[in-house]
Amino acid sequence: MARRKRVNPTPLPVQNTAGLALLPAELLLEIVSWLHPSAPVAHRAHIDALDSRAAELTSIQAFCALSRTSRRLRQFFLPYAWQQIVVYAPNNGGPLSRPLAQRLATELIEKLETVVIRNKALAAHVSSMDVTIGDYCEDKVLREFMRSLSCLSNLTSLCVSTTPRRDYVGTRSKDPFEAASAYKFPSIRRLTVAHVAITLAWSCPNLRKLTISSSVLPQSDTFGSLSFASLAPLAKSTPHLRSLFCVSISLQTESRTRANKFPALPPALEEFGLITIGRAGVDPTLLKRITDHPSMRRIHFRKDSASEWLAPGRIDTEAAVLRKAGRYVQENMMMKPGVDAADVYVTLRPASDRGTSQSKLYEFDSGGKDWVRVEQLKEFEH
Repeated sequence: MARRKRVNPTPLPVQNTAGLALLPAELLLEIVSWLHPSAPVAHRAHIDALDSRAAELTSIQAFCALSRTSRRLRQFFLPYAWQQIVVYAPNNGGPLSRPLAQRLATELIEKLETVVIRNKALAAHVSSMDVTIGDYCEDKVLREFMRSLSCLSNLTSLCVSTTPRRDYVGTRSKDPFEAASAYKFPSIRRLTVAHVAITLAWSCPNLRKLTISSSVLPQSDTFGSLSFASLAPLAKSTPHLRSLFCVSISLQTESRTRANKFPALPPALEEFGLITIGRAGVDPTLLKRITDHPSMRRIHFRKDSASEWLAPGRIDTEAAVLRKAGRYVQENMMMKPGVDAADVYVTLRPASDRGTSQSKLYEFDSGGKDWVRVEQLKEFEH
């Protein structure tokens, strides 16, 4: 007689009758509003506001955790978890260790493979990226990075930080971002890049805002620099650019040797900075070229010294130089036909933005013809 095998019945799935999964969509959206960062790094006005990556990464991790709790919450929260891709290393003022550079490269490739290969539906949700690229397998990582960017059709904001090795600066003949020239990224509107990654900007034909930061140099805390010649493709490659920020642009040293190489400005450019200003002032010819640009409305200066120049009542040479520059650019832009005086905006930042709570920020007041200290500078969407 055959022996019967006892089979336990398959338990029926237990319906979730409590917890987040049963909340109405309105309350879930309220949770999203609390977890979601106010604005991704690449959306912000300039490079002085790049210290919120940890908070953004925490938000992403929270959305990922919520998406794993139930099928309904997965459908609801997973798109928010992939709106931003953040891969970063805390800035310690020097090159990355090899293990950390390897971890960053692996994490970046894994996240890109997730949205481009494993789950292509997620690619449509990616609108912002903030990544750090070290020197671990740099060529291979950058090739894959560029290829993946071309698959993200809704990516509008991109921030790329680089952390080169000690022997990178001044010794490498090949452009590490050369792979970008094989692609076009028409969806990108806001781009923040280190000066060594400027080639990436020339592949973004619809760029509206370009912020050029700097890789951290191992021998000091100073920033790297770009020559005027390096910005030569600006007008042709980014014809719709409206805002250009650099850590600093020297119009007094460059003008003496490379005045003829000053780049043509994009026709729509209306915001330009940060122009370094010191005791010697700035070259009036180049400053006039910038302020006379038909669409130019906003000019931003940065002091080349940390000392306080603008104490009330001071009339020394340094303060006079600052007042003269502010008055000159403001009046020059206001005199152009069709310009609304309310659209003209001139600012002054300190030499260093470390310790932002102590930073002294100024706007130029057309009425008093002088700099006025403010708590916060205006930001403009592009």
